[in-house]
Amino acid sequence: MGRGREFLDACYRLTSTEDVRRFYDERAREYDALLVDDIGYVAPERTVARIADLLDDREAPLIDLGCGTGLVGESLARRGFRALDGADYAAEMLAIARAKGVYRRLFEIDLNDPGTLPDEPYDAAISVGAFSSAHIKVDSLDHVLGLVRRGGILAVTI
Repeated sequence: MGRGREFLDACYRLTSTEDVRRFYDERAREYDALLVDDIGYVAPERTVARIADLLDDREAPLIDLGCGTGLVGESLARRGFRALDGADYAAEMLAIARAKGVYRRLFEIDLNDPGTLPDEPYDAAISVGAFSSAHIKVDSLDHVLGLVRRGGILAVTI
């Protein structure tokens, strides 16, 4: 668990948006192994299991906020969801997510900036492990909620 723990400790010490982007771009290729293999990261699977219980329509549009390498998207796709979009700030993370082939669209945007968010209502917005003091900030919840249609689902795992 050494390298995965070091990774988490380092990511929680980040203070600026540029540091966040650089950090994740530099570690994109090892991200899945560090989190899933080394520390047994289960938040994507558990969050998606709950979404699958709440949302029967597997064609409903969903957005994965802070999608990184696509761990949540892969889990959603395994459960039959097809209309998946993802958004992240780090281009290298998005490149890996794109290669997994589970998203219909990927947005390279700063989720802290409401002007960069897609202009489309989603039945659910999911963010696993992306809200923190340096990543997606808590005051972004106001505009993130604007992505979800009335009666939709917002799932945030910290």
